[in-house]
Amino acid sequence: MKSATDDYDAQIKQFLGDDNYQMFQAYEKTTPDRMTVSQFSDQLSGSATPLTTDQQQQLIQMMSDERNGFNWTADYNNKNPLNGDFASMFSEDKINQFAKEKDQLDQQILTRAQQILTAEQLASFQQFQTTQRELQIAGMNMAAKMFAPKSQ
Repeated sequence: MKSATDDYDAQIKQFLGDDNYQMFQAYEKTTPDRMTVSQFSDQLSGSATPLTTDQQQQLIQMMSDERNGFNWTADYNNKNPLNGDFASMFSEDKINQFAKEKDQLDQQILTRAQQILTAEQLASFQQFQTTQRELQIAGMNMAAKMFAPKSQ
């Protein structure tokens, strides 16, 4: 799979050229942040204080910077256990550690978002973050049950 991915990357690089390929890679790295900002922007679109295009771009860049600079000890982003042991990957301790770290990251993002969002938008963003984090943790807990060793 890695070989195939490397081949596709080489083809994309050849097609785009070095400079455009670097821009493409930078764009790809912001995918989770663009998705998050898009969802939040959609949520505010019918409100009295929708996000401006400038606010969206600032949020995406800031969130990407914070996420990429965060020192995870329980990182689940694009990770699969090398030995295929999903049960230990989704242990209660690891999920709890991830939840704690995700809360810390969200707080850092929220602090920086104060410079970008209005007070009303910031309150909505904080609630949005909480809901997203709770949904992510709930999904991880479901995965833990799914990958738990079967009783015999």
